Amino acid sequence: KYRHRQSQLRDLHDLVLGAGKPVIAFSTDTNAAGRGTYLLSFLAETYIERVLDYAASRGKRSMAALVPNNEYGRLAEAQFMAAAARKKIQVMTVENYSTTTLSAAAQKIAALNDRIDSLFIPEQADAMANVASALTTAGVDTKRVQLLGTGLWNDARVLQVQGMQGAWFAAPDNAGFASFVTRYQRKFGSEPSRVATL
Repeated sequence: KYRHRQSQLRDLHDLVLGAGKPVIAFSTDTNAAGRGTYLLSFLAETYIERVLDYAASRGKRSMAALVPNNEYGRLAEAQFMAAAARKKIQVMTVENYSTTTLSAAAQKIAALNDRIDSLFIPEQADAMANVASALTTAGVDTKRVQLLGTGLWNDARVLQVQGMQGAWFAAPDNAGFASFVTRYQRKFGSEPSRVATL
């Protein structure tokens, strides 16, 4: 089903470009840009670069990553590894997980004990409560191990999770979004998602 959808999108993309029209794409993958295709997106690489810059400036040098086994996770993992190498940050392990393997992956992170000072988790907002719970159950001390994420965490569901207090992530300034929310609610009577600003 996913491959069929991707094929349809490629066909549409080629049709539009063949007509000499530019394409504006909403993708977190910069590889989607080029040849008349422009991205209007929140890019994972920007979030990751910024949060690792900040972590490195605070002396964080030994990291692990807990990465969901999905398309965004694979993209974020590649960007994380590249950014860590550029910043000379040691990556002790990358644990990929699904919903059924999350606990085991969290236990592998906990087994690193004092060999890591940070943990990068490029997960969606709606899954972070389960991730934080798995880390706590496994014994990961989030007061000692700094949690790092992407702008996907700029969401009330994440900000309210007890185990996420003190986590670091890069995201656009909320002032502009707050103004947008007010206008959106007045016009449509509901609260917009973050991507509605795009």
